[in-house]
Amino acid sequence: MWYFFNMNSQKICKLLAEKIIRIFENGLPLSSRVTNYINSTFSNPSIPELKNILFDHDNCETDSLYELIFFPDESIQVQLEDFLETHDFAESDQEKIKALILAENLRLFIIFQEEAIDLNSELSDSGISNFISHLKITKRPDQTLLHIIDTSVHAKLRSLIKVRLRNMRFTLCEKKVLFLSSFFQKIHVSDRDFNDMTDLLLQLVDAPENGQDIYQALCYKRDAYIQSFKAAEKFERVMRKSNMETLMLQGFKAPYIDKKEAVFNIRLIEKIIESNLDYSFT
Repeated sequence: MWYFFNMNSQKICKLLAEKIIRIFENGLPLSSRVTNYINSTFSNPSIPELKNILFDHDNCETDSLYELIFFPDESIQVQLEDFLETHDFAESDQEKIKALILAENLRLFIIFQEEAIDLNSELSDSGISNFISHLKITKRPDQTLLHIIDTSVHAKLRSLIKVRLRNMRFTLCEKKVLFLSSFFQKIHVSDRDFNDMTDLLLQLVDAPENGQDIYQALCYKRDAYIQSFKAAEKFERVMRKSNMETLMLQGFKAPYIDKKEAVFNIRLIEKIIESNLDYSFT
């Protein structure tokens, strides 16, 4: 999309606040990340136990839990991406949006194990601030790259990819924009590895400039996976002849790698390298 709606700041803030309010009113489903945190931190609590935890402000872990609850995941961001893409927001707009939401005196529910838990009294200033700040409403992803995505990527995937671009820590330099444009134009979305290749490349380019071109970075990452895989294989061979306690005394450390994941990522990188992407500008 290459256009922006000409609205004053207060009006677009009100429209975005209304969209966020509708999300809250429908209930915030807890992502797998939040659910895993709850189960690991609070020992798989039942619904009544979780309710007690949520309102126990003497528990130091409760604050961390609320930070995760008010952290919009990709499924929420996708609902807002088209609107954010077509409107400009300033840093000061975040306070306006927060005030508009808090003025509604909403009843907020979270969805845990398919049950709604009322957090009415917990819709706090800090929670809303956390939610809005992680939407990154002031960020403007590269317009050329957005146009390539609109013209080359299936409509069902566009918003998700744009959300991931918005969530990147670093601004893409021109060479990375051109490389990703080449990728989206040449790799067909029907490829069963499209999503995984996209995720891998976005993680790769979301880094500060270090003088290394993208082809070199891909090769380096592939070689690192290969070395890690070999280390895991070697450790398994040694384990068959000894035991963990003895190996630890000898200074051996178990490699922190999933062999299947390593093989999968090696294959993805090889596939990207063999896809005749244009590296000339990197």
